[in-house]
Amino acid sequence: MKRLMSIGIAAAVTASSAIAATPLSMKDRFEQTVANLRATGFSDVHPGALTVGQGANWRKATANSTMRKAVRTEPDGSIDSGSNWGSLYTPDDEEWFYTMNYEYDHFYNEDIDYTYSTITGADIVIYNASLEQAGRFQITLDMTQGDTGINYVAIAPTLSKKFFNINDAYEVMVYVHCTTEDYSGRDFTEVYSLTGSDTATYVETFDGNQVFALNNQLDAYSENFTMAFMRDGYDYDADGNSKYYLYYDVYKKAGYGTSAQLMHTFVIDYELFAGAGNYALPFLCNAHNNQLYYAIPYYEQPFWVYNENYYTDPDVTEDNHFIIDLYDSDFNLIHTTSIPMEGKDNALWSFPGMGQLFIVTRN
Repeated sequence: MKRLMSIGIAAAVTASSAIAATPLSMKDRFEQTVANLRATGFSDVHPGALTVGQGANWRKATANSTMRKAVRTEPDGSIDSGSNWGSLYTPDDEEWFYTMNYEYDHFYNEDIDYTYSTITGADIVIYNASLEQAGRFQITLDMTQGDTGINYVAIAPTLSKKFFNINDAYEVMVYVHCTTEDYSGRDFTEVYSLTGSDTATYVETFDGNQVFALNNQLDAYSENFTMAFMRDGYDYDADGNSKYYLYYDVYKKAGYGTSAQLMHTFVIDYELFAGAGNYALPFLCNAHNNQLYYAIPYYEQPFWVYNENYYTDPDVTEDNHFIIDLYDSDFNLIHTTSIPMEGKDNALWSFPGMGQLFIVTRN
């Protein structure tokens, strides 16, 4: 019997307030969206020590009304404080932790009487689930021509083992963002291998920020990550017009004699990016029967009409459609869904956006 493929899509639609507002510029809108993507899995900066309790549950003595409640006064463990800390997740989904202390250079500008700082490095400590030190390493960051500073360094939440090389050491990804003279910014991800509790080895550098990782394990013992790195920039279209694009570079794991291998790059015209707040993602991937599927949602035409009214009383493109392209594991386009974009009652604007992808098969 022929098997049919059904595409399950959870699409989140947000409707703007009926109060008129000036829309964000394309660059501002991108920065807002990317901030949401980059925040996924990353911890905010918190001073002080991280303490860990057993499942963060407080145990209470409730045998009878005369018993006093048992109050925990000591954590199960603690780690040293840092400028930044957060959680990491191993291939078998065990929660680890990290701390990171930044190093800075400070510069004084006499013309504007202002001192500004740039990050020059970091001391990074990795702790396993038992809060034992599993690795420690220092990174030194140098600016290149055109850079004006380094303003952000973060640890990706995914720990891999055999993605960037084939040894058995855990791999840590460090994301770095630089400010630039042309205000476009520059970002990259450095990979380090934890070769000991006090040592790590630099592996390689990737353009962009690691924004997606899926461990599509074939069995309970084999690690089989697919990862995507996002970068952005301007390029010319077929008509010679300069346009702003998002690039999603999809990699498969390293093999014998090779590092992680680029399989495909999805190129998204940002004018057609489907934005619906925190629910909208320009790139989605999921596995079904150990086969990966990729979804790219976008608008058929730009949401806004870019005319003289754009910053004062913007117009919305009429007869537009919300498009979802579905690709198989070989990056062949296998299905396109087109949904008419209709406004919602009492809403000034409505922004369709895709928030989740799931695949269902049926006979």
